[in-house]
Amino acid sequence: MARYLVTCRSNPAAPWPKDPDEYSRFMEQVWAGFDDGIKKGVIKDIGFFFDGWDGYAIIEGEGADILKGNIAFFPYWLTDTREIVSYEKAKEISKALVEAQKEAAKK
Repeated sequence: MARYLVTCRSNPAAPWPKDPDEYSRFMEQVWAGFDDGIKKGVIKDIGFFFDGWDGYAIIEGEGADILKGNIAFFPYWLTDTREIVSYEKAKEISKALVEAQKEAAKK
């Protein structure tokens, strides 16, 4: 299963609720969405940056599932999603590439 780093930033152009009660209900829905992802094991880690609006999540799943999650928070948060290649896998790929280059240089 693929792992992704999703960074998000709040969208100042989004139609944020202005009424405090409405905003509170809105945020309860947002927290419920995060809690559901954590409970299902899709969200492996989640955190926020010092501004309190922007943050990140480490997510495991299929690309279509990640897209669905990103769309669920639009237009309130804008996301940047990157697939993560583990250190061990990156090291394995790098070693194979170097070996292939060494072999090609011998010819």
